[in-house]
Amino acid sequence: MQRFVRQQVAELIERLALEMQAAGNTLDTAQVHRLRVAARRLSTALRVFGEFVRPKAARKVRRVLRELMRASAPLRDRDIAIGLLGECGARDGDARLVALAGERSEAEFQLVSMLKPLAERGVAARWRQRLELSK
Repeated sequence: MQRFVRQQVAELIERLALEMQAAGNTLDTAQVHRLRVAARRLSTALRVFGEFVRPKAARKVRRVLRELMRASAPLRDRDIAIGLLGECGARDGDARLVALAGERSEAEFQLVSMLKPLAERGVAARWRQRLELSK
């Protein structure tokens, strides 16, 4: 079971790394969602199967994942609100849409500011190493 868990965690780290890299190119609604799903799945795997990897390292990775989820939540919230307003018939130029678009831009900037240093540090490789996972 330990080998299977380590393989799964390694694959989840790779998925998150790919989503983080893609987020550097575009942070549209779908990309934000995929990024959050990848982070949540990895966090859950580390919580449930932490005993099969280095538990202390798993807790540290989960701490970063919580920060990522917190940083991405305002962006996702704005995306959902903009979508709901669109479904309600709000048109371009609607004051609420304009305000939400401004808030979304700020939230996007905050998320990119968090993701860029993680990508530059090669976080996926570091996590694999700290969790003692094979590539």
